[in-house]
Amino acid sequence: MPLTLKALRNKTVTVECEVADETVHLTFALGRYTADVDEQFAAFRASLASMDPESPLSPEQNALIRGFLLSLLVSWDLLGEDEEPWPITEDNLRLLPPQVNFAFFLALAEGNKPDPQKAPTSDGSSATEPTSLAPSPTGT
Repeated sequence: MPLTLKALRNKTVTVECEVADETVHLTFALGRYTADVDEQFAAFRASLASMDPESPLSPEQNALIRGFLLSLLVSWDLLGEDEEPWPITEDNLRLLPPQVNFAFFLALAEGNKPDPQKAPTSDGSSATEPTSLAPSPTGT
């Protein structure tokens, strides 16, 4: 059966991100990762390359990261203080340290790169190796 646009939009990719010695699973909608989003990611990452690694991210850069996450993330296994699933919202992303949002951003960006050596899982999604919260520009 041929691939439909609806089926493509419903495809998800789950990636792992190591944060504070714990693994967070992030699932994003593959169909939302369009050429326009890819170009925005590339331009944003290029702007980071020209930064001093010790410099914090600007408020504009942090806002872009939150925007990327809000547009692409469909679920995560991050729990709130009540041990219940924490909703993916602008307000909740603002409560996270900027370096955590940045790590999630990198995990999503890396997770979208095709890996011909990884076979899709039984549900059609694929997984990547964990992305570490490495030293990088932060807002702190």
